[in-house]
Amino acid sequence: MRVITLDSNSRVTSTKGTNADYDQYPGLQPGEIVSDIGEFGQIMQPDGTFITPESIVVPQPYSPTNAEIAQMISDLQADLLIAGVI
Repeated sequence: MRVITLDSNSRVTSTKGTNADYDQYPGLQPGEIVSDIGEFGQIMQPDGTFITPESIVVPQPYSPTNAEIAQMISDLQADLLIAGVI
């Protein structure tokens, strides 16, 4: 069984799996519903479906190039020399 928490704008703020039988147990907290669908950040529609808003952007990891890494090392060495560490 899966429980999701919705904020006041019907946006999913958390999801959790549970072994409890929430349909027959009054353990749901305010804003929680039992649902097999709905992921973090999605918005629940009046018909019970979920949509992903366009504003949710999955950030792409940044991988610096070898030249950028070499420049960072050079800058760090210069800063350490100025500070008298090396």
